[in-house]
Amino acid sequence: MDHQSDRILGLDIAGGQRKAIEIAISEYGARITSISSQLIDEKMRLETELSGTENYFSIADNLVMVKEVSIANPDADDLEEQIKFELKHSLPEDPQQFCYDTIATNQKNRFICLLTRKTVLSDMLAQEKNISGFKMRAVALGLGFLRYCHNQTSGLICLTDFSDRRASLCFINEKRIVALGHFDWQRLTSGSDRDMFRLAAELKTFLNFKHNSLCKHYQDVELESLYICGHLFTDRDIEILERKLGLKIGEPEIMPSRLSDSVSETGLSAIDFLVALGLTTE
Repeated sequence: MDHQSDRILGLDIAGGQRKAIEIAISEYGARITSISSQLIDEKMRLETELSGTENYFSIADNLVMVKEVSIANPDADDLEEQIKFELKHSLPEDPQQFCYDTIATNQKNRFICLLTRKTVLSDMLAQEKNISGFKMRAVALGLGFLRYCHNQTSGLICLTDFSDRRASLCFINEKRIVALGHFDWQRLTSGSDRDMFRLAAELKTFLNFKHNSLCKHYQDVELESLYICGHLFTDRDIEILERKLGLKIGEPEIMPSRLSDSVSETGLSAIDFLVALGLTTE
């Protein structure tokens, strides 16, 4: 990302809302200067507010194809060509139909590839104004956490954002993104204990699947904790989740030095804008 502008805005469209967060870039680093949340019906007003900034939008997780690629010689000059070659032989369709990006994990030869149909991006460009770039929600969730939140462990953790009916999940190990995922959660819960146990059971199955997959790459790695944001669960809900999952559940904490006084005065919780915040990062 080119930070020639000193104002960068991330806009996350999820759960019937458009969550916007703006950061200012200075010689002292990035600082959150404003946050706002509006219903999608207020689109025109929000477009006016975004005028004159760099604007980065989220892409729904289910619109992005995620593939893991292992490269034999990651130090070679033709790394990008090696990745394209591996993708070409794993895609069921013409690779020319997709735009792709890659995430380097903490293993030198292992990459996460993100493929989005060009038609999806074309549709977004036709609907929105002043778009500077895009990121998958689960990726933005991880990037926002890594850059703006306290993280005192190098072990395996899972971030989960429940802003949308599809929960976004990002797994981080040694302070690098190592896996991504999403699942439909709102069909599982209406707020009762019974439905929370169902949600916990589904989430546990999903976490176990991802953990088993990661164990192929990281010997004896254990999931240390689960961080939740984007939805206000009750203490009783958290108790049920912790009991069923056997994990400590917490909420990410944004470093106070990253927040301006004006953000604190809004009454909104900046942590519920973590996906939007991650959209502003490189």
